Amino acid sequence: MHLQNASKAVLGQLLDLLRRLDPGDYARPLPVLSGHAVGTHVRHILEFYDLLLQSGGTGTLSYDRRPHDRQLETCTDRAARKLETILAGLDALPPDGPLVLETRLSPGADAWERVPSNYRRELLYNLEHAIHHMAIIRIALGTLSPPLSLPEGFGVAYATRHWR
Repeated sequence: MHLQNASKAVLGQLLDLLRRLDPGDYARPLPVLSGHAVGTHVRHILEFYDLLLQSGGTGTLSYDRRPHDRQLETCTDRAARKLETILAGLDALPPDGPLVLETRLSPGADAWERVPSNYRRELLYNLEHAIHHMAIIRIALGTLSPPLSLPEGFGVAYATRHWR
């Protein structure tokens, strides 16, 4: 499936970064990220993909029910292991089929909104979501001294790359 291969390519770039990034730089709060760290954005990407993979047997998905695992945002090794698990799990994702997305539309809402979706749509969402956060990571890494080199397409949307 093309979406799975695209996700593997993008997440592969992220895994390469995790293997090269100094753990202190990964977990350090940065002013350009409003006091958050690169690891915060990596955790966010990983948790979205992980939730999608976990939904395979249930048919229900809620990004709002993320665990917010602080160790994923402070430990490059743990994040890399989680990312390797996600990469391995992408092939087990159902090729398509109905999925119900559950979300709360405001912080104080009691009721869950249920939105029909499907696995391919959510995989595409996760891919675009990852690229968006990797663009933010790219900006943050540019503030490090010396800056870490990244592949040309790191954090650049496919549509932008085609347009260029």
